[in-house]
Amino acid sequence: MKNISDFGTLGTQNDAPVFQAAFDYAKTNNVGLVVPAGTFQLGACLNYITTSANTFTPGLVLIGEGADKTVLVNNHGGNDIAIGTNTAYKFQRHGIIEGMTFTGSGSGPKLSSAYHYQLNGLQITGKPNHGLYMPTLAGDADACNNISLDQVRIDACAKWGIFAEVAAGRNELSFLTLRNVFINQCGVVGLGGGMYWRGQQLSLDQVAFVLNQNRGLYIEGGAGLGSDVTGRNVTFENNTDIHIQCYGIKGMVFDALQMYSNDTYRTYYGIRMDGQTSLATNVLIRSGTVRATAGNNPHTAFMAFGANYSNCKAQNITWDNYDHPGQTRMSGFTQ
Repeated sequence: MKNISDFGTLGTQNDAPVFQAAFDYAKTNNVGLVVPAGTFQLGACLNYITTSANTFTPGLVLIGEGADKTVLVNNHGGNDIAIGTNTAYKFQRHGIIEGMTFTGSGSGPKLSSAYHYQLNGLQITGKPNHGLYMPTLAGDADACNNISLDQVRIDACAKWGIFAEVAAGRNELSFLTLRNVFINQCGVVGLGGGMYWRGQQLSLDQVAFVLNQNRGLYIEGGAGLGSDVTGRNVTFENNTDIHIQCYGIKGMVFDALQMYSNDTYRTYYGIRMDGQTSLATNVLIRSGTVRATAGNNPHTAFMAFGANYSNCKAQNITWDNYDHPGQTRMSGFTQ
């Protein structure tokens, strides 16, 4: 491991040249990087774009001293870090970004063509754009795969907390795992929300979507339809409008799902499965708790509709402070 401070003086008005020199060295020499404690000003996007004749090349290993100690401030308005390759069908793998906070302007880290990346112990906060950006716009050529987030908090991003953007017909962001992740206060009225995703195999474990505008979790439909969402101990609390908005999925199972809404932060729907243009099928909520105070009117906790929905069930639900006038437990869902 090399320390970023080995590559120049830090603590200036723009630390990006020192960081970039370290990144370039790490790519050439296949070493990891340590970021010391401190607040570092970045006047340019940090690029970790690799070139290799091999299918896989080593990913970025960037370790800070902790999210409360190592802080990277974006002063340029782009992505904090851009990770990827400059050749189609070539990928980075086994990368780690750990122990730091990303804040300031622009968007947080951008990952493309990344396999087996771990994002651990991070905070991404106060972004006027997206928090974490993982686009899949060219199919296999830029797909990410086996990305895991653990002990990550994303706060107050004006667009999406996590934006897994997809182009029409693309469905390649597979095996995305969120454990102990908190997505809070993302989106503004009419734009963005907690998380945007379409892909295969999304796993949520001990995850909270709280105080997000428009929707907590948005699942895109269309060609390249996503499949297989599993959630355990997932909470949607005080989001605005919709907790889970889904335009198509083949398989979704939640255990110990919580959906809470109060008079200040109101939702019209808990889960809204739209099967008008894409399949919305095999959805099973095995257990959960629903709370929606009287100010949530109208409100439907579990809704499925359209010609292409089927087999949507919600079972073992505790109705806590529910059944006020204008509220419906299930429409299109069965037990």
